[in-house]
Amino acid sequence: EGDHRRVVELKQRRRHRLGVVDQTEPGDVFLLCSDGLTEEVSDAEIAALLGREELSAQECVDQLILAALDGGGSDNVTVILVRNR
Repeated sequence: EGDHRRVVELKQRRRHRLGVVDQTEPGDVFLLCSDGLTEEVSDAEIAALLGREELSAQECVDQLILAALDGGGSDNVTVILVRNR
């Protein structure tokens, strides 16, 4: 349907991996977060919140952090979100 969104997923293993993006396109979303988010919130929930275009980036970050806290909040939660509109 003409949706050219790309998802770049970086997950922490024993070593940190860093992806390099040469160009971005409108609609690209980049999420850098700690395991305090990914351990408490499912990938599907994260994707659903990231897809809510009516939210500003800050509102989306706030919702992600609240979801992690609601999910148990057993670790520190760090979220950085970049949107290319």
